[in-house]
Amino acid sequence: MCRYPFLEAAKEWMRKQDISPLDAFYEHDGMLEIIRGLFDEALSNVEVSTVLKHDNEEILFIYPWLKILLSFLDMPKVVYKMANLLSKHFGSKLDEEKYPHDLVNICHDQGLKVHLLDDGNTLQIRTVLLPFRMYFTDFLPVAVSFKSPAWKLVNRVIKNGYVYLKKHDLARILEERVKQEIIEVMDWEQNQELLDRIMADPLIKPFFKELKAKCKEKVKQFKQWDDNIPVNTAAFPPCINAILEKNMNGQNLAHSERLFLTYFMLTIGQSVDEVLELFKQQPDYNEKIARYQVEFAAGMHGKKTKYKPHNCAKLASLNMCMKDHPKFTNKECTNPRFEFKNPLTIYRRIVRYQEYTQRMEGGTGETGEGDGKKENAKD
Repeated sequence: MCRYPFLEAAKEWMRKQDISPLDAFYEHDGMLEIIRGLFDEALSNVEVSTVLKHDNEEILFIYPWLKILLSFLDMPKVVYKMANLLSKHFGSKLDEEKYPHDLVNICHDQGLKVHLLDDGNTLQIRTVLLPFRMYFTDFLPVAVSFKSPAWKLVNRVIKNGYVYLKKHDLARILEERVKQEIIEVMDWEQNQELLDRIMADPLIKPFFKELKAKCKEKVKQFKQWDDNIPVNTAAFPPCINAILEKNMNGQNLAHSERLFLTYFMLTIGQSVDEVLELFKQQPDYNEKIARYQVEFAAGMHGKKTKYKPHNCAKLASLNMCMKDHPKFTNKECTNPRFEFKNPLTIYRRIVRYQEYTQRMEGGTGETGEGDGKKENAKD
């Protein structure tokens, strides 16, 4: 339980202790420094914590307190960064599990119907062992959380209705469970009574105010996606706007979303550095890795190929088409005058139309009204 405080067994143990959240701070005087360190790591895009220890019960009190504080801070970007840190941290621990039975027990604790195969029934594809399996009806609700093609049923090894999995697959599934659990704090109703007690406590109040000020200052440093973009943002298609909103909120983008966003932005004229400014919003941002990947997409490495953004059919297959989304859709997608097959077409049409409209409205110029009208008519 100390190794994985997100377990239902750990939560049940906590309930039996019958200790209030505030009393827990006074009984475990090291909690404040650890929590402070975790927020520093999360805001610095660390993925495996060095301050989170698993050798005593203190962590069992820290984990729920982190969720309480995230709820009271009410900063989505901080929530996503903490979700990234904790999920990656526990994911690395799960990947290190030596005994398959322990991993299966953890899955069962989380309500996942996973079966461990004996040595005689374990599948092996080349050098890859697949010692676990889930029935496909149990696998599908789990796989829907992942947008990578690798999680589609057609790309999985299936036998007699069972999907066969390797150890890393289970670690990845559980990692996603942790991430979603942390993100869900944004939907909590704040416990006003507990917040009032925090703000009246001589130890916790200054700690909470300091933490909130630090998070606010750090969030200010995260540049908004449209700060330095010299392109026509009003012409973006729905699929791009949906990704940009997720990115602006600090929500982790899927690999396919990052690729599409990179290809699109580079194609319409953004520089590598301008695209990197976008990805600085990501909870797992790594300057070195991100720069290489964006430069590769721009044709600066490898075969020097400049990649183009996905077409509409590809986006639909990846569940990234937003033309029917009530928030992001526009008439250029739902009722186009001319058929299109790529979101770039929508962007270019809107840009050209806006430029034409501006010329028509600004027909008068230094050369005189008549010349302006004549030039516009010719255009």
